[in-house]
Amino acid sequence: MNRDKKISDNCRFTLRRCFIAILLIGSSGIERAHAADMLDPRVRTLFGKHCKSCHEPGSKEGGIDVASLAGDFSSEARVWNRIHSVVASRIMPPAGEPPLSAEDHGHVLAWIESKSKELAIRTAPRRLNRYEFSNTLNDLLGLQENFAARLPEDISVNGFDTNAEKLTMTGEALEAYFDTIATAVAWRFDSATPGFAPFELTVQEPPKKKAKKPAPVPTFKLTAQLYKDVPLGFRVGDAVGLRPRSLAAHNGNLYNVTGTFEFPPEFCETLPPSVDRFKLTLRVRSEAPANCSLPRLVVDVNRETVLDKPLEPQVDFQDIVCHFRKSQLFKQDAFIVEVANGYEMGDFPESVNRDFNAIRAQKLSREEDQKQIKELLDQYPVVFIEKMILEPGSYADDPPPAHGVALTRLADLPNDDRRSGLETFLSHAYRRPLEPSERSHVGQFLERQLSLEDSPQAAIESVLVYVLASPKFLYLRSTHPATPATDHHLAERLSYFLWCTTPDGTLDALARAGTLRSGRTLEGQVTRLLDHPNAERFFQRFAEQWLDTEKLQDRHQSTDPGYLSPPNAYLRSSLRREGGAFFQELVRSDRSGLAIIDSDFVVVNDRLSTHYGLPLVRGGDFRPVSLPKDSPYGGMATLASVMTTTDHGMFRPIYRGAWVQKNLFNRPLPPPPTDVPELMPNDPRFKGKSLKQQLALHTEHAKCAVCHDRLDPLGYAFQEFDPLGRVVPNLAAKKIETDGTFPDGERYANVREFRAIVLERHRDDVIRALVSKLIAYGRGREPSLGEREWVERLVARARQTDYRMRPLLLSIVESPEFLH
Repeated sequence: MNRDKKISDNCRFTLRRCFIAILLIGSSGIERAHAADMLDPRVRTLFGKHCKSCHEPGSKEGGIDVASLAGDFSSEARVWNRIHSVVASRIMPPAGEPPLSAEDHGHVLAWIESKSKELAIRTAPRRLNRYEFSNTLNDLLGLQENFAARLPEDISVNGFDTNAEKLTMTGEALEAYFDTIATAVAWRFDSATPGFAPFELTVQEPPKKKAKKPAPVPTFKLTAQLYKDVPLGFRVGDAVGLRPRSLAAHNGNLYNVTGTFEFPPEFCETLPPSVDRFKLTLRVRSEAPANCSLPRLVVDVNRETVLDKPLEPQVDFQDIVCHFRKSQLFKQDAFIVEVANGYEMGDFPESVNRDFNAIRAQKLSREEDQKQIKELLDQYPVVFIEKMILEPGSYADDPPPAHGVALTRLADLPNDDRRSGLETFLSHAYRRPLEPSERSHVGQFLERQLSLEDSPQAAIESVLVYVLASPKFLYLRSTHPATPATDHHLAERLSYFLWCTTPDGTLDALARAGTLRSGRTLEGQVTRLLDHPNAERFFQRFAEQWLDTEKLQDRHQSTDPGYLSPPNAYLRSSLRREGGAFFQELVRSDRSGLAIIDSDFVVVNDRLSTHYGLPLVRGGDFRPVSLPKDSPYGGMATLASVMTTTDHGMFRPIYRGAWVQKNLFNRPLPPPPTDVPELMPNDPRFKGKSLKQQLALHTEHAKCAVCHDRLDPLGYAFQEFDPLGRVVPNLAAKKIETDGTFPDGERYANVREFRAIVLERHRDDVIRALVSKLIAYGRGREPSLGEREWVERLVARARQTDYRMRPLLLSIVESPEFLH
């Protein structure tokens, strides 16, 4: 099935000029002032004495070859940042090697810092990542599509996919972006999709017919019954609901729509391959006893496709769960839309079956079931589906996007009005007022396309594709420290930071008036943006990349026997969302950022409340829930999602300790040495030894000890949790050791003492790491060594406001450095 609309050859030829410009921008890298060409002689001598044996071309441990370093910070900034980090923390030189004297140690650090400050960095024009691109395209065109799924994955730097250095554009990626833009514009102008008649079903009481006898289609009602021996239905959360077995309502391409069919008919509509989109409307209600959570409605979209790559469903993960799978009924390419309840249907291992109740649909017409069904309705949550409407879907008649330009009506307007409308659209696409030359150019291009295309609408579509394929749309603008940023720069940076999309009308109007930074206007706008539903994109995207919980989906697909994947999709999605929900609670409620270290609450939905062993909460929405006194949970390091992400079999203390250093303290460590074998659980030296003793054997190698001495002792605190983040019972009986030592020698006995020490002695380290992560995510570039003073000012300011999250975010966006 090909849903993409072709653009005329003459337009495609013209757009090649955009391709060349974008490729040039994408390969230009970061523009910088001239930096020193030569390495400081004293630093070179010290490297030759202390580092060359491990970091020379033949070995390049940690990916660093000191012999190749020229002291050119314009191209070696990231390497020098890493060197500064390991030297400052005295990880290097490693144990067993001659240490740097205090004077030499200070000289190396001072020289690196001075050169970083000398380097006047200008941020590269940053390409929109695919997630931002999808949001922006939807907002500009008034669509609701998942365009990100059509584009190559972006490369992340330290977890974040907003880094300008890696958001370059290859020729292959550019083709994908162009095809996506062309398709999006075509969808905006599509009329109602032909190919099937609208279908409506109102669920009623069944007719007085016995099963497997001909009966009219739309007259039946089903509910669900709880079972424990049905292999294909599994309860998600604490809910029972309606899963109708079938409804025979098909289009004429397969067989006649009218007529009667055998019971039970199927809740299913099959659409022909020509259907681009459809609209499914459900009227439902739910009921639940006071001690049960409200059930969730799941809509399955089953699709068999002839495309080369599978498509991802575009869903709101807070409302529905959506899956693609092939139809087993029809050989032809077709959509199958199925209404289902909040249950995962599929083949699960028998070992998983014991943890879940299963369901089976039952008709209410069976008299012998009436009593049992009534008991179910009284005891369990139930979803009632009252009506289903399936109809062709189209964007053509939707209201115009937020910028107010009715794109689909431009073809009917006089030429001057067309041009005015396109100029307005162009200004919103470029996120700034137009230059006179740009106004002239868009008018000339419109006239050219009107003379070449078959219709005014085709000409307008070509202009829109040309605009959206421009580097001025695809890239965020760069600024230079010596040049004050405009209010439009600030509006753009602020909107993509907190909303992951283009500035809205309010931000745009303030920027045009030049009042965005006047008085307390900026503070008011930050508050407005954070309180808006669009900010949930920021909360979720930042948190899952910061915490590495994006990897939960990869764990589900992994065949590594060391991984334990959450057993069903609802738990997986809940775990992936919990970090964003926790971070959102900190910001929306203006809590102290110290809750990242320790808190007396967790933020859970119905599924996670039972996962944590807490009283059941109702519904899939996340909300803060108080923890019992002395709970091992609290803060973000003990989130079940983090524990699941960092579980790598029996050696999980290594990975959980590494997570603490990298994500909590922002102290990433170099890759392991290439000449040291990996840890193997079946190592004969490990027989009869505890986990600590096994890891101690591994760290006898000096090259291993450099990192493991800073990882393993921090990871033991989290031995209280199993691979899915649940509390392990009877720790003493299982001889599980949860005590450890901080690198500075401070000892802890368990995870509660671990959090207490971090809160008392390392709170500024955690807030400093958080500030650096927020800058890296929101600005598209990590703070340089020359910006350490800026980071320290932000930490000091946070300390004055008890580390509250809203003032912390405001202080970042108010800083001039945020725009550079």
